[in-house]
Amino acid sequence: MHKVPIAQLKINTYYTSPLFWDGYIILYPNLPITEDLLNRLNQWHCTEVETSGWPSESIPSLKMDPFLESVVDSRGKVFKKEGDGLRSIESVLSRVYSVCRGTEKIDVNAFFEFAKDFRAMIAGDLSVYLTVPVSDFAESDYLIAQSVRTAVLSFAVSEALKIPLYRQLELITAALLHKIGMVKIPKIVYLKEGTLSEKETELIRFYPVLGARILKANGFSNEVIQGVLEHQEAYDGSGYPQHLVGEGISLFGRILNVASSFCAMTAFRPYRSEIKNESSSILKILQGAKKEYDPNICRTLLGILSLYPIGTMVLLANNSVAVAVKVNPDNPKAPYVKLLTDSSGKPVMNEQIFDTQRDDFQIIRVLTDDEAQNVKNLFAEKRK
Repeated sequence: MHKVPIAQLKINTYYTSPLFWDGYIILYPNLPITEDLLNRLNQWHCTEVETSGWPSESIPSLKMDPFLESVVDSRGKVFKKEGDGLRSIESVLSRVYSVCRGTEKIDVNAFFEFAKDFRAMIAGDLSVYLTVPVSDFAESDYLIAQSVRTAVLSFAVSEALKIPLYRQLELITAALLHKIGMVKIPKIVYLKEGTLSEKETELIRFYPVLGARILKANGFSNEVIQGVLEHQEAYDGSGYPQHLVGEGISLFGRILNVASSFCAMTAFRPYRSEIKNESSSILKILQGAKKEYDPNICRTLLGILSLYPIGTMVLLANNSVAVAVKVNPDNPKAPYVKLLTDSSGKPVMNEQIFDTQRDDFQIIRVLTDDEAQNVKNLFAEKRK
């Protein structure tokens, strides 16, 4: 990898490999350098970035190399198992949302136990739940799918911020129910394709208040109610419904704002022809066009989701080469990897996964494009 001064980054230019700063990926090859990104880097007092790529006037090819795809694709069976677990959660949550469409009450104690079970399930293999493809989530009701996904991300952020267990459970509860106010709004409005009318926009902007009222009537804690009420508040005061600013927004509100916004960018919608990829959405959150998001929460989410993406080939401390196959939410700089070559450069054909927190397996750097191609050539020769 080589260093590039910030002054040399040109707006609307692409790079053929990710740009790194302080060990974090800040730009993917499918995204151009923007004025917002440069401004944000300057705010962070960043003077240079690292990359193994080079400037390009056009978007580089993003398709994962078939070789890396064959190495990483063993996650498929795990994704199916974890996807089934999330669908069971969605099924329960869907019944809760249905209850709120009528006049029945939510059993608060039972829901809190449900939140405990949810936490126990995803904590057992958080890295996989974080990377289950969005398309595996139920498409029948995006409110449910987005709420579950938001709860997974919110829990991951709470773990990174070392939030106490009891508060994690309240945050998960708020995340699972943060869209509950929408049940009082006709689907024809919140699923509308195209621009909302002034009255429809006003109605949509009222749903956090409706959600807070539902939860208050059912006896949920003030922390949960506040998180649901404030999850659309923006860090710069441009949000709704109260136009709160900065840390005047509760911690739950700030976490849910970032997590829910990210999920909304990547979520299924009946009127969308395609879903945005996570790389684009992470950068959009990071850039925060109007500084909508708490920068500390943004950086936390960035560290959880985007460091050493699945398929990144790296050089390890023992001089072996590996590929990232699984995120480590406890340490974004230390993903789990599969070996591709041993310390002598010979291909490794087993499926064993290693923890790069071990001294001899620590990541030294990302391979250059030429080095990665040499590794692929080794495997091509071995298969002849």
